[in-house]
Amino acid sequence: MKKRRIITIVIGFLCFSAMWIIHDSIAKDDGGFGGVDQGKMMEEWQELITPVTEHKALDFFVGDWTTKIKIWMAGLPMESEGTVTFKWIMGGCYLCEEHTGQMMGQAFQGMGINGYDKVQKVYSGIWLDNMGTQILNYSGSCDASGKVFTYYGKMDEPMLGIYGKQVKYVTRIINDDKYEFEMFDLHAGENVKMMHVTVQRKK
Repeated sequence: MKKRRIITIVIGFLCFSAMWIIHDSIAKDDGGFGGVDQGKMMEEWQELITPVTEHKALDFFVGDWTTKIKIWMAGLPMESEGTVTFKWIMGGCYLCEEHTGQMMGQAFQGMGINGYDKVQKVYSGIWLDNMGTQILNYSGSCDASGKVFTYYGKMDEPMLGIYGKQVKYVTRIINDDKYEFEMFDLHAGENVKMMHVTVQRKK
């Protein structure tokens, strides 16, 4: 068994070495990879990681805010308050939001990472919090005014036996110091609201 393992490791090493030699040879022979110029590849890569106008639309959110939250559980509204801070990360490619507050009588922590995907040409993001173990993914667009962001995603409700539920997220910029966030349960209906958050910039 030990001899077989040693032979496997040696073969793996030889295969890796051969692949690297071929890779290096191709790069030297044609000045790139598969005929593509390395300098051009670097230029395209640099362009790809540079934030654009769509990223600037998210710049509005940077800073510290207070939140007033209303959620509907079994048709009954529950209200709470909290705070959220937005900041750019990764050289301005992603906007990180960190929430603290109360939710259903418990201390709440939440985090979102948002950005604009220049390849897919959509806004996208992820969300996670201490109220569960799901990492939610969503994507969408911003309207022509630059003030209304609409995302769609999926989430599970295991306590209700619902999985892959379609959800819509709408963020509306009201003025320079205020925006609103709404979450809709598309499984229950187009306008069935699950959450409404009023967010005010700290002075």
